[in-house]
Amino acid sequence: MSLRFLEIHLNHFSFKLLIALFLFLGGKANLFAQNSTRLQKLDSLIQRDKTYLKEDTEKLDTYIKILIKTYNYAVDTDKFKEYSNKSIKLGIKLKNSARLADAYHYTGFHYHSFGALDKAEEYYKISLQKANEVNYLEGLSKSYLNLAALYNNLSDYSKALDANLAATAIFHKLGDLSSTASCYINIAVIYTSLNQHKTAIEYLNKALKVFTELNNSPYGLGLIYSNLSKCYLGASDAELKQLGVDKTERYEKALAYVEKSLQIALDGDMKSLIVSNYEIKGNISEAIGEKGKALESYKLSLVHAKTLSGQYYVGSASAVLAKFYASENNLKLADELANEALKIGQRNKYYKIERDAYEILSDVAEKEGSFSEALVFYRNYVASKEKLFNEEKEKEITRKQLQLNFGVKEREYQLRQQLTDANLKQQEQALTLKSQQLALSDKEKTLQRLTFLQKQADLEHDKHEQTNLLKQQQFKSTLDKHVKDKQINLQRAALNFNKNINLFLGVLAMILLTSAIVVFFAQRKTKRLNRIISQQKLELENLSAVKDRIFSVVSHDMRAPVNSLIAIIQLLEDGNISQEKLIKYAGLLKNSLGYTSNMMENLLNWASSQMQGFKPMFEAVNIGLCIGDVVNSMHANSSEKNIKLVSQVNDNIVCYTDANMLSLVLRNLISNAIKFTANNGNVFVVAEVTEDFVSIAVIDDGIGLTAQQIEAVNNSIYTETGKTTRGTNDEKGTGIGLTLCKKFSELMKGKLT
Repeated sequence: MSLRFLEIHLNHFSFKLLIALFLFLGGKANLFAQNSTRLQKLDSLIQRDKTYLKEDTEKLDTYIKILIKTYNYAVDTDKFKEYSNKSIKLGIKLKNSARLADAYHYTGFHYHSFGALDKAEEYYKISLQKANEVNYLEGLSKSYLNLAALYNNLSDYSKALDANLAATAIFHKLGDLSSTASCYINIAVIYTSLNQHKTAIEYLNKALKVFTELNNSPYGLGLIYSNLSKCYLGASDAELKQLGVDKTERYEKALAYVEKSLQIALDGDMKSLIVSNYEIKGNISEAIGEKGKALESYKLSLVHAKTLSGQYYVGSASAVLAKFYASENNLKLADELANEALKIGQRNKYYKIERDAYEILSDVAEKEGSFSEALVFYRNYVASKEKLFNEEKEKEITRKQLQLNFGVKEREYQLRQQLTDANLKQQEQALTLKSQQLALSDKEKTLQRLTFLQKQADLEHDKHEQTNLLKQQQFKSTLDKHVKDKQINLQRAALNFNKNINLFLGVLAMILLTSAIVVFFAQRKTKRLNRIISQQKLELENLSAVKDRIFSVVSHDMRAPVNSLIAIIQLLEDGNISQEKLIKYAGLLKNSLGYTSNMMENLLNWASSQMQGFKPMFEAVNIGLCIGDVVNSMHANSSEKNIKLVSQVNDNIVCYTDANMLSLVLRNLISNAIKFTANNGNVFVVAEVTEDFVSIAVIDDGIGLTAQQIEAVNNSIYTETGKTTRGTNDEKGTGIGLTLCKKFSELMKGKLT
């Protein structure tokens, strides 16, 4: 679906793109000449490979040169893979670990340039392994440097810092200024990702100074200009002030740098850099309000990303374009592109792309009014963000930043000293070489004459010595053979004995270790079971105490209303009661039976909650309507004390819960509020949505509960069940209301506070 939409909307600027390409090709004859020269050299190397049939180090060197010419250019990918396989096979056959390291490195760089980061990482690691085998420092440094850049792409800054530290140390040892500058670029990328743009710009300027003086790496210059553009675009006003740049100049500087980088990338056909630069250019255009230019740049970024063999740049460019469409309320295109980016991120474990895609999808769903779907996407966005960057990584990065800053400053001083020392050494070496050349011509003649005389004497002496040695060796060889035969027999016997002893000791050690492990786990399991049994015993004892207390309450509190009912019936039978007394006694009996009914309902609910298999029935419940029903049912109780009972809950709050359990909890809490509120008081019920929960509060003018009482109710071992406190009008409770509220709140995944 995403490809079809892209074809439709690219038609609006395809004509402009075609003109731009013709202008680019017409105005860049120099680039054509450079590429033609490079292709001629490549053809020459391939022809040399065909004519040179011997499989030796020279042929392997030819394969490596072909890889160097092709790894980062738009050539036939199959041709590159062919020579990559050839170089690896020949390197294995010749057991040449250094050349194998180069072959794996350039293969990894090829995949890295085209966005296939997983394959690139695999080849870089194999290259490091092969270079380590022979202490091949150049190979180690190259692979560490590119691994650092790769981990920057994956936002794994901890690994990126490790790789940069390793690369910088080796380049310092080799005195390689160009590669040290490349490390500065990688370090700057990390600081940019951490939003420390001022520090990043300082490292980029160091690298720029080195590459400008050396003038040997167009790709390095393009990368520096691209990252400088990012830094000025993302720098805070405070950072710009520290750099001496007015905030109004931010976009001019960013645009100037990205144009320089884009020109270098187009000249060298550096596809991954082209993709990044069009994205940055789109960001600048969008920031200054040129939405049309921004859209065109984002689309060009995606077009060039699709020419790469890997999926990283396609996913990243799709996410950026989707975010732009979402900001412009083009929700259909934003949704299609974001879903495409999400698939790429999930399939390849690109957590940064996955995070950005979820954020865009959440925004789109929210704008479409699908709030439940938006919430799901936002939760996934938070989960992806946590994968990408957790607290432990932040600590590790901070530590390594300090280590890296110190190391870089120290090496910068040493590199300056090396440049000064190198100039002095070159002058001294030139003078020494001239003196040695003059002295050598005189000494050569004398040495040749002495050598001739010495050789003549040596030949005579050697002849005599060889005759004597021959006789001695014949005797010695016979004697040595006899001694060696005896030694071999003794060694064989000793080896057999040692082998048996080692086997016995190994078996014995395994038996003892296994026994120890079995005993250890058995003891640990026993302790864990004892703890569980003790806890269960305590809970059963508390439950038994609660049960006894409840039965004592029931036996006492149910006897009184039943006896009262019997007495009134007897009076009615005798006919000895007036109408006035009958009405009075009936009212008292109604209150008593109402209390008894509430107590029986709470007891039955408590008994149900203690049964195994008792579970809430979760469903979508309108909180406002549910609270309204409970409040209406409690108006009779509140009217007796002239208490104002009001629900202030909106009818648009919906929660996933058990309606019956929620009603029971609310009835008990509102009943308690009425019970402990004086006559003519107020009781309000309010609710609000906080994150993933609905908070319901019963607010009254009564004495309320202390923090210690609330903590005691929420305690897993609550020992006050069955006890009751008289209300403001001497009302009596059941003693298990709060226990039921706490139990049912836990079953509904809530809590009392």
